[in-house]
Amino acid sequence: MATDGGVTTIDGTFTSISVGNNFACGVRTDRTIACWGDNSLGQASAPTGTFSSVSANWYHACGLTTDGTVTCWGDSAYYYNLSSPPTDTYASISAGYTNTCGVKIDGGVTCWGVDWAGESIPPAGTFMSLCGGAFFTCGLRSDGTIVCWGGNGGGNTALTPPSGTFTFMSAGDDYPCAVRNDGAVLCWGGDGVSSYGAAPAASFNSVGVSTFEVCGVKTDGTLGCWGDGALAQPTPPTGAFTAVSLGDTFACALRTDGTVLCWDLNLPPPWNGCCY
Repeated sequence: MATDGGVTTIDGTFTSISVGNNFACGVRTDRTIACWGDNSLGQASAPTGTFSSVSANWYHACGLTTDGTVTCWGDSAYYYNLSSPPTDTYASISAGYTNTCGVKIDGGVTCWGVDWAGESIPPAGTFMSLCGGAFFTCGLRSDGTIVCWGGNGGGNTALTPPSGTFTFMSAGDDYPCAVRNDGAVLCWGGDGVSSYGAAPAASFNSVGVSTFEVCGVKTDGTLGCWGDGALAQPTPPTGAFTAVSLGDTFACALRTDGTVLCWDLNLPPPWNGCCY
């Protein structure tokens, strides 16, 4: 790894990335997984094998193998989120705060792990993708609409997504964001969302969400970031990117050449600092 101007380049080339609380994982171009950052609970100890995607969240990560099965690693003692994945074949997976959910080949959803607030009890229907926050899960249906399930306490409105049709979504601890068909980014949920302001006036392909900040990949490949108005928002790296993912302390983005850049989110204590 090499750091220049506060931006760290991760060794190797990748096809996808996912950032958890204080660690990150990515699928390399040879289909193996590499992880970096905090490994206090084994969350950065990637398994062997070949994978098509990876999803990281608070203290655990799960990888979708090339044969469609799921392998998870990280914390299993405190949150109990690593209970054995059902032996189905999956098209996509999403690690939540204390659970994991997967879209099966037939479009149905299965969840496992903790179910503190109904976040592991998905509705019927067919889905394209999922995202998980703290005690809630959202699914992008096959018709492009969004439905969310789980906890809605503390004034959080994460379970009431906007109407319309969408192409991509991501979630932080308390709120999700989604890219509408026209490229606009809409966010809803936790009480703090209003302080983040609206997304920049641009068209986006994808979006990444953390507790305090949102970043999106614009249709021209550049990054746009916005967040809590009370915090100093770092400027994202320049260049052309295909994906971005945020954790609670740092963000990573996948460049068009397969390299990964990570940068600190400049948060105050106790959230400051990150482990590359």
